Amino acid sequence: MTFSNDCLRIFGTKDLFIILNLERTTTNLTSAKIKKAYYQQSILWHPDRFAASDIYSDEEREVATKKFQILSKAYNILSDSEKRSVYMETGSQQEMNDVKNAYVKYKGDMDKILETVIGADVQNEDRIREIIRHFIELGELPSLPKYKNEKPISRVRRMKRA
Repeated sequence: MTFSNDCLRIFGTKDLFIILNLERTTTNLTSAKIKKAYYQQSILWHPDRFAASDIYSDEEREVATKKFQILSKAYNILSDSEKRSVYMETGSQQEMNDVKNAYVKYKGDMDKILETVIGADVQNEDRIREIIRHFIELGELPSLPKYKNEKPISRVRRMKRA
């Protein structure tokens, strides 16, 4: 399994900021805040806390170990400013593939793209659109009429439904 699939399976999201309970803002994000968030989460899920076999099942210990490993990797990515900026600009490779596939499958229909891509919603529609624009510019995706000619009211309706 890939890292993003593990994140989704164990934490229910691929978003490393959510996994570490961090806000996705570049202005307030300091290495100290990232470290503190990691520390708080790692204390909760450290495998040593789940070592007592008479209290915790094997499955609970395995989940705690997996969560701790994911937290460590998330911290590794977000604590390195270069890796963090790449992550924030592009998202995961899996997410980009999901966006591309949904764009083609639903012929550029943003409502359906946002409904089917895991972790995509109206709050991060601009980021999803940027991924699509990037692939259109590279020639990896066609510029489809439903996407290109979407009326502004469609976006307003999505925001109201959210």
